[in-house]
Amino acid sequence: MNSRHLKLPNAMQRPIAIDLFGDSIRRHADIGERDIDVLCGGAPCQGFSLMGRRAMDDPRNQLVFHFVRLVRELRPKYFVFENVKGLTVGTHKKFLGEIVEEMTSAGYEVLLPWQVLNAARENDAALLTG
Repeated sequence: MNSRHLKLPNAMQRPIAIDLFGDSIRRHADIGERDIDVLCGGAPCQGFSLMGRRAMDDPRNQLVFHFVRLVRELRPKYFVFENVKGLTVGTHKKFLGEIVEEMTSAGYEVLLPWQVLNAARENDAALLTG
């Protein structure tokens, strides 16, 4: 899918992962070619949340793959991907499996099983690390 043609809600019509690239991050953060220890990130949870519609076709779900792309471009030693527990349940679990496959193909040893943490907030958090 061409990321420039995602139909996102108006609130999301600002620079997000779609508009970020590893080389520009390195340049603007003055990192240069130095190693990055860890990259932490996530994607909007509305398409995965147990509290919402849980729509697999929610275009915001595809932003997950921009996080994967940034991990590939920046090549941190480790990554931490955070989202809601709903990503680990039902049909959404297959989507999480796709993320694991993408990270594995990018050369990361993904720690399985993924972890769901009681994050002392309204929703538990699902963490995928590699």
